[in-house]
Amino acid sequence: EFVVFLFLRVSRTKAHAKAGSCERHYSPEAPACLVCEAGIIGREKVVRTTLSKAASVAGQQKEKWLGLIYIGKCLAD
Repeated sequence: EFVVFLFLRVSRTKAHAKAGSCERHYSPEAPACLVCEAGIIGREKVVRTTLSKAASVAGQQKEKWLGLIYIGKCLAD
């Protein structure tokens, strides 16, 4: 099972709010992936992290558009 959030513009504030709401249902150490420029061939970037670090990692990304956040056990290595 996993959850997906789509943002046209990814911001640290939005990512923090969504990550916080998910921590009620998922462990802070749950695997998470942030996808910047999702669906744009040659520019899509996937960043693997954990739910507790997702907001911080989102804020560090240069690209802020077309973001997806995936959270769930299926992302574990």
